[in-house]
Amino acid sequence: MKIVAEWILAIAILGFVSLTDASAQPAPKSSSPGGSETSPILPAPEGEIRETLIEVHRKYRALNDGKVAAHTKISAGVNPKLFAIALVTIDGQIFETGDAETIFPLQSLSKAFAFGVALEDRGEEILLDTVGVHATGLPYGSLIATEVRATKRQNPMVSAGAIATTSLIAGNSEQERWERMHSAFSAYAGTPLGVLEKVYESEMASNLGSMSKAYVLANYGLLDGDPAEVVRRYLHACSVGVTTTQLAQMGATLANNGTNPATGVRVLSARNSRGVLSAMTVAGMYDDSGPWFYRVGLPTKSGVAGGVIAVVPNRFAIAVYSPQLDSFGNSVRATAVIRELSERWNLHVLDSQN
Repeated sequence: MKIVAEWILAIAILGFVSLTDASAQPAPKSSSPGGSETSPILPAPEGEIRETLIEVHRKYRALNDGKVAAHTKISAGVNPKLFAIALVTIDGQIFETGDAETIFPLQSLSKAFAFGVALEDRGEEILLDTVGVHATGLPYGSLIATEVRATKRQNPMVSAGAIATTSLIAGNSEQERWERMHSAFSAYAGTPLGVLEKVYESEMASNLGSMSKAYVLANYGLLDGDPAEVVRRYLHACSVGVTTTQLAQMGATLANNGTNPATGVRVLSARNSRGVLSAMTVAGMYDDSGPWFYRVGLPTKSGVAGGVIAVVPNRFAIAVYSPQLDSFGNSVRATAVIRELSERWNLHVLDSQN
């Protein structure tokens, strides 16, 4: 409750308002509190960043590979042309272009932020022992991973692991546990986030896969609580709506060692922020995570709604939204954009020049 109180106070002081769905802006906007164009946090001068975002947005707007997720009627009806890029730095600078204020559901992006909440509530040893941070080597929604691998533990960035993670979030009732998760998500973003209720209803109407995973986890003693209750909270988290800029702000909180750059509220400890980024590195891009890190070198998490967040520790986060997905379940345009920006700006975390 202390985190929630601090967050509310910070919002009141800074006069934050929630971003709403609005028409797309064709050119990126930037906000630079310090007014400096030579900040070591930035990958390039401000003007060059704006020009680069315009350029890559224009370049990949014509990329029409992939398909939108069709696991529910809501997801299948999304406009495949939606496309946005946002970059938020740890000192609060914001750059955005395209449909950056279009709201979409977090879906699997919620897994990263839920893992941070659970780490804060239960500690890393319980999370490592119950959930694990293993590379699954199987598709993100795999049920058989629990049965065919040497360890029953998963990774919090894939479905089974995220369900186990959700079960460990603190609270004395289902409502308290949900409010704990929901308020923490808003604290990551620095502004209140709403649930897309139609998305939640659609997810609940086709939840047999999630229920199956929950019961398998419970059978092995890896689920804390009633499977049905855990799945409800898990799918509620997947249905939280964000804009691309809000997602970038959430990523910037992780880049800033757990403190929201805009509000100054500490959402999670620096150690737990590092833990979230580590899990993202291992499995944030599902079974394409190994090739992704080899080429791009950034902790990254994707969601089947088309959002992707990549974090450059101690500097900034890049969020991209585009609904068309590749065979791994990752946004085609988003991965192309982030890969190009990593190469242009020398962002690979293992590069000796960083």
